[in-house]
Amino acid sequence: MLLIIDMTINKKSKYLNMLMSYLDKIKIKYFVVSNLEDFLKLNYLKIKGLIISGSSLSLLQLNNEKLEILRKAIYPLILTDVPVLGICFGYQLLNYVFNGKINKLKYMEKCTKEISINNANKLLKNPKNKLRVWLHHKDYITELSRMFEAIAYDNKYIMAFYNKQMQYYGVQFHPEAKSETLYIIKNFIKICKIKF
Repeated sequence: MLLIIDMTINKKSKYLNMLMSYLDKIKIKYFVVSNLEDFLKLNYLKIKGLIISGSSLSLLQLNNEKLEILRKAIYPLILTDVPVLGICFGYQLLNYVFNGKINKLKYMEKCTKEISINNANKLLKNPKNKLRVWLHHKDYITELSRMFEAIAYDNKYIMAFYNKQMQYYGVQFHPEAKSETLYIIKNFIKICKIKF
């Protein structure tokens, strides 16, 4: 089973709905956690992977106290010894939890963009070294955590990272939003050793 941490805080964004719809289509069991009470109901032994969703939240808009609460809440979840995928806000949050830095874009990015994949890895594995992805974000990573290695870029920014040993992955874009990038969700499911 996949555990999805809903960073939209019960608002269920269209991206989270797209992700759940795709998982339903390929018959993958998942559980969405939007609050601590839900998390306490889980059977940890059945969790084979963790996805941290996107959100309209910005880490830069949260005060230090809220950031520390978020760090303390997320940190134990990502240390469950299962593969982790951070999408958009989840990508930025993973970087932040491990002491990376982010900054605000001048304008929100909401567009399709071509990115370069510069490293063969299980998540982005693709015969091409270019990929067209959907972006919808207002923050970006300025300093990648030393825990991670960049695996994709656009012409300015890091678009994906990973830690091979821990099987942590992050993507700035929304793979659930385009049919051409849904294979990334499938690859993550394979990394989690979930059969479909």
